[in-house]
Amino acid sequence: MDRFIHVRSANFTVAPPEDEHVVNEMYGQAFAEYVQNILRQNNVLSDDVYPEDWGWWVDAEMGNYSGGVLCHRSIQPDSGEVTFTCTLSRETDSYWSWKKWRKIDISSETASLLDILEKAFKADKDISFVCRTDDMLD
Repeated sequence: MDRFIHVRSANFTVAPPEDEHVVNEMYGQAFAEYVQNILRQNNVLSDDVYPEDWGWWVDAEMGNYSGGVLCHRSIQPDSGEVTFTCTLSRETDSYWSWKKWRKIDISSETASLLDILEKAFKADKDISFVCRTDDMLD
């Protein structure tokens, strides 16, 4: 399954307060908040957005899925073009639950979350959809 969604848009600019809490120049707060808004509009519980040293974390809970959407901003060295990427924090379609003492299948939630994001990106005229891949773009 292609778990990385890459988009481009001029709408996700660096806001002045972002400089105060960004780590390692990993900007992308506007994109992360946009992703959170998409999740909330689709009845996905999303309480928080915060910076990490690799990008931005957006909380996401839906059915058996509990984790986050990872958001990253990269600049192409040759062209200077900015690409925003998001993926899910859980890398597999199941996880071990110590509480339930068994593996929990989250394949339907994983597919739904990625489809929700992809559909919203494609519907937004201000976003040019780049692609959906099984890895980060170089």
